[in-house]
Amino acid sequence: MLNRVLAVILIGFLFQACERFPGHYVALNQCLQEHTAIGEELLVAFAELEEYLLSENLLEGTGQADYSTLLTAFAQGGVHIQGSEVAPHVRDFWGLEEAATFGAYMRCADDLSSRLSQSEAASIHQMQQVYRKMRDTGSFEDVILLQDLSQAIEEDDFGFILYRSALLNMFVYMMD
Repeated sequence: MLNRVLAVILIGFLFQACERFPGHYVALNQCLQEHTAIGEELLVAFAELEEYLLSENLLEGTGQADYSTLLTAFAQGGVHIQGSEVAPHVRDFWGLEEAATFGAYMRCADDLSSRLSQSEAASIHQMQQVYRKMRDTGSFEDVILLQDLSQAIEEDDFGFILYRSALLNMFVYMMD
């Protein structure tokens, strides 16, 4: 019950703070909420996943290099994580594993890159290009493309879980 109350307060705060966030943050968040099974709980679940990865020393920090290192280890088979191990630590974990959640990132990048200019949403445009390469090759675990996805996100945007969640989404996809 307390978690629900805190979530409602946090969501209210975020809506008030939306005026201070760039338009592409609001647009991406809204698009992801509309196209995933867990809606408003999406970022909370990904924040809990990130916290789990940090607490298990799988992710050393929240920087791009840290994410790139772990993505590479996942893709090369050096790290194996069972979804069943993570699930008790992450609210709505099974919602993160749904195909709709995985596809929402690609869909939203496609949609928003057509609606927002490169100067308005550079990260979204760059992510969309990497997602297109992944779809074209059928490879979502290619080390180079995963590193490209990490680097596609501008440093300022990477500071927000909203953008890091695109990479966390890839972790969930690669989990056993």
